[in-house]
Amino acid sequence: MTKMFKSSNLVSGSTDSKDMLNRIIEIAMFLFSNHGYKKTTLSDIAAEVGMVKSALYYYFPNKKAILEKAIDSECSRYFEIIQLACRSGTAVQRFESFFYSRWKFMHEVDMLYPTLHDEYLAAYECITNARNKTRDFEVELLKTIIRAGQKSGEFISGKPSTLASAVYELLEGLVLLWLSQKDLTAGRTDIRTTQFELISRGLQK
Repeated sequence: MTKMFKSSNLVSGSTDSKDMLNRIIEIAMFLFSNHGYKKTTLSDIAAEVGMVKSALYYYFPNKKAILEKAIDSECSRYFEIIQLACRSGTAVQRFESFFYSRWKFMHEVDMLYPTLHDEYLAAYECITNARNKTRDFEVELLKTIIRAGQKSGEFISGKPSTLASAVYELLEGLVLLWLSQKDLTAGRTDIRTTQFELISRGLQK
């Protein structure tokens, strides 16, 4: 089975209990990805882990709780990646790092968990909470980059919160478009480059 998560992004520590929590989450996400969230049962997860179903309740009360923890862990991993990518350079360079790191992560997650898109309603609450959390994080980071760009004279004037929200909505629109037309845009790095240049130039003086 392919390892889905870095252990540092799940339950930290080295105790047997925490190791088992990480194992359950990894296996559950593997099953969700391959068989679907709705079709995967707690019995399936327990069997793959190598325990009886009743023992699984010691760690998680239900399937939804496993998904929530897994998605929360992926959000934390994403935040770490983006913060690291954007911590240095000019404002334009930091925005470029944000754009491409974001796109790379979104593509990676889509490849790992394609069935979650097909079963969006089944996991609606979990995914919506993660999207809201990610939106707040991204808008705040964009505001920081935009303020730095305005201070350095790289970016146009304007309210940072308004500009950040506008850029976020543009990026989200591009992701939704890509998800609906993956067969047409697969491997088209020229499209990504053009999209970045259009948005970036719109911010620059």
